[in-house]
Amino acid sequence: MIDILKEEKQEIRDYPEFLTGERSSMLFRMFCGKRSKGKLMIEVGIQKLKLVKIEKREANNGQPMMALSFWKPPVEVPHLKNKLAYNTIECRHMLQPKRTKSFKDNWFLPFTSCLDEKSFTVLEKNKFYLCLVQQDEERFFKGAEVLKYTRGRNVGEDIILVKSHIVKVLPPDTNIENFNIDYFNLYKFLE
Repeated sequence: MIDILKEEKQEIRDYPEFLTGERSSMLFRMFCGKRSKGKLMIEVGIQKLKLVKIEKREANNGQPMMALSFWKPPVEVPHLKNKLAYNTIECRHMLQPKRTKSFKDNWFLPFTSCLDEKSFTVLEKNKFYLCLVQQDEERFFKGAEVLKYTRGRNVGEDIILVKSHIVKVLPPDTNIENFNIDYFNLYKFLE
């Protein structure tokens, strides 16, 4: 029988790396809601996205390309009047006369130049896909010059853009509860 009045010796552990200022800043940058053009950016992780656009266009250089757009439905928040809308994720594919890489592994990437037009006939518009979304930070350039903030609390710091793109598409029946996600690999910090 255990004597509950007898105090047991406890080991106190110190975790100096747990949520330091730098670590909490990283987590905030990864998971805080980012806005672009008045809408929220699609968050990192597995998202249910709808393929809303499959269209053939002409690139600036005159070469034919296929453009795909993935969309996340707006979210209702009880304390807000309007729904929160999300930006779309664009994929651009410069078309080639003959496919040189696997369509299955490349159709959802942000940019390719290895697919042909007839490969895209298998895609269904307005179908939902389970997508693994990644975000990358990059500096904002005007010509060769890095632009800096001129107002606000970040005066003098480089302007950093965050872009979302899809790195993997999973089958719709995937059990995502058992899917292990490494969020630190899904957010690419500026070096």
